[in-house]
Amino acid sequence: MFLSNYNYFQFVFRTSTAQNMAENSALIYIPTGQFIINILASIVITISVIATIFSGWTYIKDGKEIFKD
Repeated sequence: MFLSNYNYFQFVFRTSTAQNMAENSALIYIPTGQFIINILASIVITISVIATIFSGWTYIKDGKEIFKD
């Protein structure tokens, strides 16, 4: 997300023109390059969070006999 100037999953509220942005305050204008970077960064962060959760679950599940002692 350091490469993107926009928040996590901000591309959902993207509009294609600055005029549409002025008409609807919920929308933002993101240039095409930043749009692609925001999509990729959001997907990569989501995948890494899911992998972290599964890794933590496996660590706790396989290591619970250590805590029994």
